[in-house]
Amino acid sequence: MKKNTWLSAILSFVFPGLGHLYLGKVLKGIIFMVANVVALLLTSNILGILLFLIVWIYAILDSIKTTRLLNHEYKIA
Repeated sequence: MKKNTWLSAILSFVFPGLGHLYLGKVLKGIIFMVANVVALLLTSNILGILLFLIVWIYAILDSIKTTRLLNHEYKIA
């Protein structure tokens, strides 16, 4: 079943990892969630803020890429 790219991106925008859970990539989603929580705990300094932004943006971009890969696999099969 094809997955919606926009929905996975929006879910990852709301909270990193949710888009991956939607795609069925549970372990990857949990890793993004844990990384996001750790980054949020470290936002009292500039490195924590930078880490938070990196995790957040990477989660969004990776969920888009993963959705496209999954949908391409469905198209071929």
